[in-house]
Amino acid sequence: SNIKELLLAFDRVVKNSQANAVTSSEVVLVAGCSGTGKSSLVRHVQGAMMLKGGLLIFGKFDEKRKGQPLSAIVDALEQFCDLLQMESVENIEAVRDAIKEAIGEDVSVLTGLIPGLIKITGVPEGTSSFTLGSREAHQRLIFLFGRLLGAIARRSRPLIFVMDDLQCADEFSLELLRSFVCDTFLTPLLILGCYRENEVVEGHPLKVLLGKLVVSGARISTLRTSNMDEATVNALVSDALHMSPRLTESLSSIIYRKTDGNGLFVVQFLKSLCDEGLLTFSLLSKQWVWDVDAIVSRDMADDVVGLMTMKMLKLDTNALCGLKIASCLGSQSDES
Repeated sequence: SNIKELLLAFDRVVKNSQANAVTSSEVVLVAGCSGTGKSSLVRHVQGAMMLKGGLLIFGKFDEKRKGQPLSAIVDALEQFCDLLQMESVENIEAVRDAIKEAIGEDVSVLTGLIPGLIKITGVPEGTSSFTLGSREAHQRLIFLFGRLLGAIARRSRPLIFVMDDLQCADEFSLELLRSFVCDTFLTPLLILGCYRENEVVEGHPLKVLLGKLVVSGARISTLRTSNMDEATVNALVSDALHMSPRLTESLSSIIYRKTDGNGLFVVQFLKSLCDEGLLTFSLLSKQWVWDVDAIVSRDMADDVVGLMTMKMLKLDTNALCGLKIASCLGSQSDES
């Protein structure tokens, strides 16, 4: 299964690192259409990887942030800084010393991009401005980021770099990821990348990157997610409602026909049935009940985006206004 393949990839990275292999870096891509469970698959295995000593950091590319090169990579490294500050003073000092030894005075260049590094290293942002305009600047940053990851990734703590929505990545980020994979000194490193396969056509920057990685001889594999079949949808509905699969067949059959088995669509559709009173819990029979005819005749959006849009439009004015503001902040924002 895909879960097993992801865990095996992590074990290979650890084993090759311990054996002092020339490189113990590896790339595993999870490809599929929107809503088929790519990100969920990665989240499912992250606990097991962390229990084995892995350090997992996460970044998500966003179409609206394409004008901000390295946004997802910077987010992931900011997350690392936040995680490190929760560890012991000894660990923080060890990482700080490793970063300073690897990068030297140029740490100030990176603190300008990754403010969290200031708390780790004590080195403030450089006073001179730094832009990505020239090829020389690109190469310098690639070198510095490589040295930074080399200081973070240790044999005792393999680094798992999760990059979501790679189809939205800017070209410099893709170039930087390629350098991470091809750097024989940057180990142990496992890059897990998720992308919407239907949006990556010939000539797409991600497609070009993958071709270069194959030519370079990098260890790269692709796992694919797809829509669920009717039996799997029934198993999901049965589990969600805590009912026998035999009893949920009538409901799951309708859900499957209306959603085509798309995982995200199935879950959101099931929630919408509850919200609209078409799926309710009966105190009399002590189980969930539903109106088959009403669900069949219910107007249905063509996809999960349409369904979510319909749900959002039902929110009160204040909630909808808050949602619009939050959407401007990207894929993540602080609760405060």
